[in-house]
Amino acid sequence: MNKSKRKITALLIAASMAVGCSSYAVDGHAKKALAAEININADKKNQAKVSSGSVIDNPDLDSISLSVKQSGDKNIDLKWDAYEDAAYYTVFYAKDNSTEYESKDVSETQTNMQVNRGTKYTFCVAAFDKDGQPMAKTSKLSVCIPGKNSIRFTRLSSKKVKLNWSKAVGADRYVVYRKINNGKYSVLSKTDKLSFVDKSVAKGKKYKYYVKAVSTSPENTYTTSSDAGNFRIADFVNTRHQKYSFNEMSKDIKLLKNSYSNYVNVKVIGKSNDKRNIYDVIIGNPNAKKTMVVISNIHAREYMTAQLCMAQIEHYLKNYNGKVSGVNVKGVLNKMAIHYIPMANPDGVTISQFGISKIRDKKLRKALYKMPGASHTSTWKANARGVDLNRNSNSHFRANYGGKRGSEGFSGPSAASEPETKAISKLLKELKKTKTLKGVVNYHAMGSIVFGSGGKGNVKKNTLKMYRLARSITGYTSGDSYGSGSPSVGSMRDYIMEKIKSPSITLEIGVIGCPLPTSQFASIWGKNHALVLREAKLLL
Repeated sequence: MNKSKRKITALLIAASMAVGCSSYAVDGHAKKALAAEININADKKNQAKVSSGSVIDNPDLDSISLSVKQSGDKNIDLKWDAYEDAAYYTVFYAKDNSTEYESKDVSETQTNMQVNRGTKYTFCVAAFDKDGQPMAKTSKLSVCIPGKNSIRFTRLSSKKVKLNWSKAVGADRYVVYRKINNGKYSVLSKTDKLSFVDKSVAKGKKYKYYVKAVSTSPENTYTTSSDAGNFRIADFVNTRHQKYSFNEMSKDIKLLKNSYSNYVNVKVIGKSNDKRNIYDVIIGNPNAKKTMVVISNIHAREYMTAQLCMAQIEHYLKNYNGKVSGVNVKGVLNKMAIHYIPMANPDGVTISQFGISKIRDKKLRKALYKMPGASHTSTWKANARGVDLNRNSNSHFRANYGGKRGSEGFSGPSAASEPETKAISKLLKELKKTKTLKGVVNYHAMGSIVFGSGGKGNVKKNTLKMYRLARSITGYTSGDSYGSGSPSVGSMRDYIMEKIKSPSITLEIGVIGCPLPTSQFASIWGKNHALVLREAKLLL
């Protein structure tokens, strides 16, 4: 309350007490003095605050009626009865449960006010005479335009989709609307719950939904609609072409998140040198006490591994309420969340698929053109700085191993010098710190081989279990006979076992040189579609 208003209120109360009444009855001289101090201007908004008892709760004032109606997303119209000889009207309003009222003066018997959604407003309008004396008032009326909610979808089957929406502050019920293809919206359900299952969806049709939050009062209804959301029954990951790109994967991740929101979460755990997202796609219970990580496409030209992992993700989500190769999907994923890093080297993939010209950063592009391998980028393995990410981890690391920056083999100036390596390492450390990480599967190409040696104690023991299961599922040969048996420089799998101390296996898919042709995918899928889920079940 400003000083002028406090003074006026004090004078009014003093005058009232002097004549022994509860109203603001004062003599003519006092009225003139008060009017002079009030300096009423009916066209000017008064932002002063007054206590709820000063006018609003005065029982001796005459009554006039008030109506409040919604006139826009955040606007309401107030209208009240005219009162004879009233010089102006004051609209008093308080927010939520406050007893402090703000006010504004108007000369008409109506006004429009902008309000905040999800906030309860209590209104009272009082009529004043030309001397600033209250003459009549309305009863207090409380209204709330509901807050805006958001809608999300979870495909339950080929015929069912579950809609969930956030609670809208102030709403007491919700109305669900749907339209099919280019048709008109129709009411699908009225409910006080925060979810609804549409049991009549079909493949080949496009659906659009929105939810209207409703707040009811004895006088009127107030509503706020969510943004409309699109849904369709479809398979999104395309495995019938070779160049499964970063952009295509990003789009598929968004579509899967939209269609299976209760089963999948997506995080960006880092950015590549050329500012592409490094995604962590988490399927299953995000609060599970056990986790597993799948790392794929560290080497650029091996991008069919990203395509495989995205197809696995979609397959498990699509069958979440059923079985995959006899494994109860929900039973496993409720207890173990699987973190997929489907494309660990998005810049390198872009170079391998489309050439150095598609790297957006001018300095990176200029340096890349001078590196070994720049003339035949389809077989590029490294990232956009010419570092082999499977030589860059902090395990048996040797700086500048492999000669110089180029398409493959160069370890980098220091361990974890690359943002891609840092992002993966950070995630692994976080999961290990929470004591949830039970194992890691790495996907590479090619050779149809499984690597599962190394480690100590329980790490070695559980790595061998994972390795044996992988070989029995895929029929791939053992990697034990490859190399000298000594640890590789900066190997991600060695880092996981030795520094993170987690069981870890590597599978090399395909039997032809990379990039693998599309003709290889069917065989790879047949051997690997259930592998990650079965490894997760093994580690429970």
